[in-house]
Amino acid sequence: MTARWMTRFAAMGSVSLLEACTPGATQGSARGAAEEETTARAAESAQTPARAPNRILGTWRPVSVRYDPDGATIEPFGPRPGGLLTFSENGTFVEVLHNPDLPRFAAETRDKGTAEENAAAIAGALGIYGTYTVDDNGDFASEVVQGSTFPNWNGLARRRGQLTLTVEGDSMIEDLRDPNRPPVAIVWERVN
Repeated sequence: MTARWMTRFAAMGSVSLLEACTPGATQGSARGAAEEETTARAAESAQTPARAPNRILGTWRPVSVRYDPDGATIEPFGPRPGGLLTFSENGTFVEVLHNPDLPRFAAETRDKGTAEENAAAIAGALGIYGTYTVDDNGDFASEVVQGSTFPNWNGLARRRGQLTLTVEGDSMIEDLRDPNRPPVAIVWERVN
């Protein structure tokens, strides 16, 4: 029995299976069967609440990254931060932030950097990836960091209150609250 006929049979109540599978048997016409099927579909869709579109879906570029310990503004990725943040339809995300003004290493390979070069590279870059959820309104609800260039964040789960993403048009404000540091504010602009 197809889903269409099963839905029709359920909508007819106490009629027999033979009557349900015979087009027009209970209504006497094809038009009656079509009206009945339309009613059944409407009842099904009324039971499934519509979800708002995912407001954070897509790719974003950083405009600014700031935190203010003791009243002094710090821009850990410089005045023009580089990077991208992408939220996919399947509930995964990737975020990369870096300071594009960092000087090149004297050696041409990563593994030959000096202690100072390596410290600047670590302080001036961050990459994380994981999964995320949105609520019924399409707003950010939570994330789980599956991997990070800052190993202390591996496996970290954050919910609203710890991390808030507020979308207004093509701008998004990220407010990160970590008990171990001052709040971080990141302004993002939508790329697509």
